[in-house]
Amino acid sequence: LDVGPKQTVQQLSGGMKQKLAIAETVLQEADTLFLDEPTAMLDVDATEDLWNQIKDMWQEQTVLIVEHKVEHIWEHVDRVILMNHHGEIIADDTPQVILHQHEDLLTEYGVWHPKAWDHAPEAELLPNKDITSRFKYESGEVIRGKKTLIQVPELTIGDGEWITITGKNGAGKTTLLESMMQLIKYRGEMSYDGQPLHKINEAAKHMYLVYQNPELQFITNSVYEEIFINFSGESANAETEKLIELLNLEAVRDQHPFELSMGQKRRLSVATALSSRADIILLDEPTFGLDSHNTFNLLNLFQQRVAQGQTIIMVTHDPHIIERYPTRRIELRDHMLC
Repeated sequence: LDVGPKQTVQQLSGGMKQKLAIAETVLQEADTLFLDEPTAMLDVDATEDLWNQIKDMWQEQTVLIVEHKVEHIWEHVDRVILMNHHGEIIADDTPQVILHQHEDLLTEYGVWHPKAWDHAPEAELLPNKDITSRFKYESGEVIRGKKTLIQVPELTIGDGEWITITGKNGAGKTTLLESMMQLIKYRGEMSYDGQPLHKINEAAKHMYLVYQNPELQFITNSVYEEIFINFSGESANAETEKLIELLNLEAVRDQHPFELSMGQKRRLSVATALSSRADIILLDEPTFGLDSHNTFNLLNLFQQRVAQGQTIIMVTHDPHIIERYPTRRIELRDHMLC
């Protein structure tokens, strides 16, 4: 944890909070540890470091892990327990036996096994060097107290781009998105189509932010209403139903957003963003906590939207996504946009 001992928990990034929670758990020195997706919000290096530490621990402790990113630990665990959608245990064996005998079920259930990315959608987008700039962020800087959170010498964004924002936990990725939406104070100049941006409502005319915690933006009492509210006219109902189907939310269309699973909440937050028809959609780790089916579905949907001219900007730690799909990659290194 690269922070001072007096740093408040509220000021930590999602990944840093996850590291802190794991540290507290390990320090209890319990005989058995239960870890529920402990690496979901960690960058690649932090994920590898964590598993190396836990592998040393489980020589003397029992560790039970609920994890989507099992490819990182598949070769090291003693047993894999496979459950179906009804919560029933259908297999319990060594990783080698599970992969050899049940690969079709792993794929069917959307489990992130070592061969899962063989079923991912093909990358269809190519970098476009002739993009006209719409959004500009120049000489940008966000400072909290005496600490510089991020520096943005220059950032230009056009139509039909898929941009990934990468960097270590605490690098300032979420801070960058929040500054673009005018949600936090910053220094520098920001504009859209040549018009200065200074207020939240000015940014919201062109951009839509999907938070890392989707609960922060739900405002209605059902999944259907949450999407429907952004549409108007005679086609509103049909367009709402289409997004519900595309995001695999049919079974929960009448449920309250806070009653959903984390994966369903995340898909609903993406659906509300897509229903907004914003020129630029900012997504803070949209695939976190999703199984392979829903992840691949989102990636395919993003490719379609970008091909239609919408711009997708997403924070992600997933190297498979970073290497395959974006038309451009932005990295935050030492709090500087590179």
